[in-house]
Amino acid sequence: MVSICEQYSESWSFSFSPTKSKLLQFGKKLTGPDIFLYNEPILSVKSATHVGISLDTSMKTMDRTLKACRTLRATTASVIRSGIHPAVLNPIVCAKIIRQVCYPKALYGCEIWGKLSKTETLMLERTHHYVCKFIQGLPRRTRTDMCLSLIGWFNLDSFINERKILLCPKA
Repeated sequence: MVSICEQYSESWSFSFSPTKSKLLQFGKKLTGPDIFLYNEPILSVKSATHVGISLDTSMKTMDRTLKACRTLRATTASVIRSGIHPAVLNPIVCAKIIRQVCYPKALYGCEIWGKLSKTETLMLERTHHYVCKFIQGLPRRTRTDMCLSLIGWFNLDSFINERKILLCPKA
């Protein structure tokens, strides 16, 4: 596969950087021959970041989910403190701004996430409910189904599924 990429790059007059390239081997670790790109070995690593998305060979996704939850809470608090507050704006307008600014930042790359575990789904939903109540200025103990329906939001799983559908090409 690497040799095919190397030949393709030579025919189209561009090159890959072997020092920046990394090899991720998913599944069982096989000790095979070293892989070379332009006669230089490619390093084998356990995790790498590609276009802002963290990839891990052990398929652990909890770190990614924790980061998404932290980012969603932090960016929401930042936007609310900058003046987009339900006391100043209509909560529906505030919710629309939060949904367009904070959610894409926190859930960047969710289109390629696999199936979330129950724990991860619960963590993301709790963060989603917290944000929903925070936007409206409601107490933390307010019923979740009520606060979501007041601004016309669905659960976070539906937002992720919407992103996955938008990634698919139209027939």
